[in-house]
Amino acid sequence: MNICSSKLEFHFVPTGIITANSQEEESNITTSAITQKVVRGPFQVINHNTGLKEQFVQYESDEVALIDVEGKELWKKKVNGKILGDVTQIDALKNNKLQMAFSTENGIYLIDRNGNDVSGFPIYPKPAVTSPLHVADYDGTKKYRLLVATDGNHIMNLNINGKDTEGWKYSGNTITMFIDDFKIANEDYLMTVSSTGQLGFYKRTGESRYKTNTVLTDYNGEACIVKTAATIQEVSITYTTKNGEEKTVKVGT
Repeated sequence: MNICSSKLEFHFVPTGIITANSQEEESNITTSAITQKVVRGPFQVINHNTGLKEQFVQYESDEVALIDVEGKELWKKKVNGKILGDVTQIDALKNNKLQMAFSTENGIYLIDRNGNDVSGFPIYPKPAVTSPLHVADYDGTKKYRLLVATDGNHIMNLNINGKDTEGWKYSGNTITMFIDDFKIANEDYLMTVSSTGQLGFYKRTGESRYKTNTVLTDYNGEACIVKTAATIQEVSITYTTKNGEEKTVKVGT
């Protein structure tokens, strides 16, 4: 659908998970409402009332703000630390309204479009968070699982109420920097990448599903791109090295 005017109004029905990718790091947005330097984002987010794209930013003061299509700052609020990775929009309450989910070095946040914290959030893990927030919706039913890694070699798996997911059995011995999930046939794979580039593949319960000797050599600790295939051995992972070089490896290499 092409939208030519911000005055159009319609009901936007969100489905699944929407990743609000950062458009530019260390950027400045020029509007009369913004005077601070933007250090995370702007992230493009969707206004669930109109379907139009708005901007979610974080200032150097650690405040986050939502900016509408006319460049007006609708609200801002302080969070604890800088945003890690991207911002994800989800329909947490299953009412066709989108909330913004993300992690910082010190917290896990779920904020609605009005700037209010969703019940159960924020959460302040100890020790510190080491990975961007990953939101899994394994069956496409909006039964979201919020996963973040911490500096204690642990991965937290939370439900939409901010409570620990029952039956989670993960046990790790490395610091995780990136989490993703994908499906091959009818099997779920929860993938982790450690600070040294080691790969882990788990069931949705956290139990090991597949072991590989493949390592992301000289991995820089940032987001990876996963391309699925018919078998886990053929799945390819594209990552960036500490020298800024982009590399692709197959899991079964």
